[in-house]
Amino acid sequence: MHLFEARFLELFVEAEAKHKGCVGQMLVLQGNGVASVTSLLEIEESRRQEFGVWAKLRCVGRVRLKEAEATDFGFIRAQVDLVTDEASEPVGKATVSECLEAHSACRELEEKLEKLRTRRGKDEGGAATAGGLTVGERVEWGHERTTTPGFETSLASLRDTRREMLCFRGLDAAPATSLDERVQSLWGATDEDEAEVQLLSFSAAACLGARDRVMALSETDTLERLQSATASFRETQRRLAAEVALAGSLPDIAEPDSGDDF
Repeated sequence: MHLFEARFLELFVEAEAKHKGCVGQMLVLQGNGVASVTSLLEIEESRRQEFGVWAKLRCVGRVRLKEAEATDFGFIRAQVDLVTDEASEPVGKATVSECLEAHSACRELEEKLEKLRTRRGKDEGGAATAGGLTVGERVEWGHERTTTPGFETSLASLRDTRREMLCFRGLDAAPATSLDERVQSLWGATDEDEAEVQLLSFSAAACLGARDRVMALSETDTLERLQSATASFRETQRRLAAEVALAGSLPDIAEPDSGDDF
């Protein structure tokens, strides 16, 4: 991200000097409220620019806001608690497979719908997809951008990309080979398998709308988060199937001959 306001220079100086390179992401809700549970970000790299600071950030956990106050430099300093998933029913392979299959079905239907629209030579709008950000893409602070991956890539690929980012240990160290104890402690996971299921649940939730993503952040049951994402995918699947059926049944508009009157 390119954060071009002066207050962010001070924010990053304090974060790297006093908080082991971590900052919180304040999520502003409709009505100007803020989400009580939000993302804990780790600064991978930052550089001063002519205006502001460029920074590469990644989300490593969740925190709950307790108290917040404005600083003299214009950024917010808050007291927070770490938020982790609590013990829940084990997530079986069938539940994981159902989520992956539901997302895949939405992706296939969305691609089919786009092909039908392209064939008709027009875009009717209203598709379920939203343009996502690619890894490493630069974002200007304050610019409107949707970051919902939707169904542009498979859920497995989305999960694998996030795992790779979480396993990064800096330019001078080899990446971790799995979601190790460092990640597990931040997530409250008891082992690597539990961390993997949590990662899938959050990757799935990332494909949902803004309201559902906020709810997923607050949810502390891995199984419920995964099931909620699957239910949302199934609902989207039914809607897309209806749109595909409608688009496929519409007659093609034939071009008139040059001598015809109409």
